[in-house]
Amino acid sequence: NNYQQFFKIIGTSVHSVEDAIKAEQLGATYMTAGHIFATDCKKGLPPRGLDFLKNVCDAVGIPVYAIGGINIASSDDSTASDAMPDISVPRLADVMECGAAGGCIMSGMMRV
Repeated sequence: NNYQQFFKIIGTSVHSVEDAIKAEQLGATYMTAGHIFATDCKKGLPPRGLDFLKNVCDAVGIPVYAIGGINIASSDDSTASDAMPDISVPRLADVMECGAAGGCIMSGMMRV
């Protein structure tokens, strides 16, 4: 892995456990895994879900950051669920419980 002499941090996106294992073997120092929840960025493409994320996190020893449909609501933030009481709101805490090092939030940050 000659490129490691030039780059100390190497990240990639993964879409399967096999991708994650291979990325780590090839020298990735972190990865994004997704998309976890439904998102307009991937309209019509089914999300991979929290079980997928947990499996990726369990398969590798490097930080995994979840991406896709994550919002910034905290578990005690009632405003998100009050607006749509019948809809489960994907929260950053949900991905952290799967072993993720964090989550990538794009749409929510554009509305801040």
